[in-house]
Amino acid sequence: MTLHISYFLTSIFGYVIPFAIKPVWIAIGGWILVLGVIGFFMMGIDKGRAEGGYWRLSEMSLLTIAYLGGFWGILLGSKAFHHKTRKVIFMGLAYGATGLWIWILWQAIGVYGNPLTG
Repeated sequence: MTLHISYFLTSIFGYVIPFAIKPVWIAIGGWILVLGVIGFFMMGIDKGRAEGGYWRLSEMSLLTIAYLGGFWGILLGSKAFHHKTRKVIFMGLAYGATGLWIWILWQAIGVYGNPLTG
């Protein structure tokens, strides 16, 4: 089953882009997008709490979000907020989550096909 989104794009941009995305890729992309945004905001919240001397989010909770799919938000948040960039173990594990998700997506391409070519 393939979800055709060309009608949606037509109504927004006024022209048809002839491609379709399988629902599994929409689900995977949505999952990674939502958890990435959550991870980014968690890094910002933790940085604010660190500067204010308040109760902090644990590194375990940040890394859990990274390994569940929010890896890009954690890494982008660490750069944007200059937070935990000196913690070698934390950053190594965050980049490890990125490597894991690259592998997971590579395997998913083998099972579900390339999301860009249908």
